[in-house]
Amino acid sequence: MDNIINLSDYRKTDNAPEWTNDQIMNLYNAVMEWEKNKTTTELDIDKARVSFTETIISSLYDIGADPEDEILMNDMITISMLFEGSLTEYFTNKCNDTNGEENGIYEYITNIQKDIFGK
Repeated sequence: MDNIINLSDYRKTDNAPEWTNDQIMNLYNAVMEWEKNKTTTELDIDKARVSFTETIISSLYDIGADPEDEILMNDMITISMLFEGSLTEYFTNKCNDTNGEENGIYEYITNIQKDIFGK
């Protein structure tokens, strides 16, 4: 799980030290390097996730819901993550092959399915 970034480590708190320009650039470069090395399948999944998210946002506006509402926004982010995890597992079987070390979000999907379908 070396490629997992814990976003809470980067959130600003009252006690957090300020980031230097070098630290910011190191993080930026690491992200850009990771993006550059994505496979065609990973890029296709990214495109599908973006399209899915755009459709969700448009649908929310169409029915008069505010996509920027914090609760609704967090729900929609979670749904988009589940969508991406489902596609990733479909094409790569990473969660199953690594016992949840990669594409761990797919375990949530299987738990939800067990609750709903009893599988």
